[in-house]
Amino acid sequence: MPLIGLAVNVRSIAIFLAYLILAFSILLIYRNFNEKRIGVVELLFILVNMLFVAKYSVRVSESFAPVATLSSFVFYYFLLQFRFKIHSLSFKKYIWGVCLLAIMGMVVVQYVIDPYSVQVDRWSALHFPIHNLLSGIYPYTANTHLGGNASPFPVWQILHIPFYLLRNVGLSFFAAIALFLWSCWKVQGREKTLVICLLMCSSIAVWYEVSVRSDLITNFLFLAAIINVVFPHLNQQWVEKHQWWIACAVGLSASTRILVLIPILLLMLPYFIKMNWRNQIAVTLLTSAVFALTFVPFAVWDWHEFYYFQNNPWSLQVRQGNLSDFILFVPLAIFLSMNYKGNSQRYFRNTAVMLVIFIAVTFVHNMYIGENWDLFSSTYDITYFSTALPFCLLALGEKTIPDR
Repeated sequence: MPLIGLAVNVRSIAIFLAYLILAFSILLIYRNFNEKRIGVVELLFILVNMLFVAKYSVRVSESFAPVATLSSFVFYYFLLQFRFKIHSLSFKKYIWGVCLLAIMGMVVVQYVIDPYSVQVDRWSALHFPIHNLLSGIYPYTANTHLGGNASPFPVWQILHIPFYLLRNVGLSFFAAIALFLWSCWKVQGREKTLVICLLMCSSIAVWYEVSVRSDLITNFLFLAAIINVVFPHLNQQWVEKHQWWIACAVGLSASTRILVLIPILLLMLPYFIKMNWRNQIAVTLLTSAVFALTFVPFAVWDWHEFYYFQNNPWSLQVRQGNLSDFILFVPLAIFLSMNYKGNSQRYFRNTAVMLVIFIAVTFVHNMYIGENWDLFSSTYDITYFSTALPFCLLALGEKTIPDR
């Protein structure tokens, strides 16, 4: 999968097949001589990071890209095995030190790179609408630094105002990391938090998101942190007792990015279907009302711009999907939701799987429609695959048995 974008002509297809056979041989040897399996979560974590290595190493050299991509597989495989072998207290302190230096390095990288020089406009899709908002100008008339649409949802704009005032909306990533690691410390414990932090700091995909000041993974780190803290409390009685607060929280979360509804729906569906029909209708209406109310101030501000202008709040977030794909997505989501059965590790795994399949199927459908099969072209934003990483990290942490 990560190498397929390199197969663009007869010669490169032959090279691709050769590397494919080599990779298969390595896996065959691995399965026969190593007892540990690569589970679904491990595979997703490796593949997402390999995609980033494959896409950006090919810009250095086409001959270097396959070597770098396969090397990244080896690196992440051994790193995932290494997470079971963190033993002594002094060694744990060393790993914490490495993680701290890595996070400090992320801060440095974010400030060293000129945000106006990158060809990713997620940061400016927040910066300029907030600038308009605080200047009394309708926010959805703003464009990004690349001249594209800027249509962030209302709650996500409001949450980024403090970081805008600090002159870097990308700093929200570090707030999200702090919340995410705190949730891991509280729920998974100190040893598993160390493993999660180490894997996160090693992720090429995470470093890429930080370097371009993207808010995408930030959104899912916030969401994963909240779900991680809430999950131990979940049971039918608790959900029904707090159903109105949960409905409001879901409505507000949906007003950050529509894609966050996938993890939330997978989490809440088993409890929702056990409610009586009156509560189901009431909760659905309240969630929808809270979501809609977050947009009301902008609709009142300028209805023509809000509803008709190409930069309305939904112009970016609903243009990628295809309704026909939901024939696959709906039954798959129902299966994955009903399958986790209160098990946190299984829920995090299923959520990561659903996100990756949702994005992969959408890309393949768009490839078919546009007749553009180059995964690494500017048409397809592979950073959407990084939305699965926070849930992969939590699942990998849950699978880690700490030595005490």
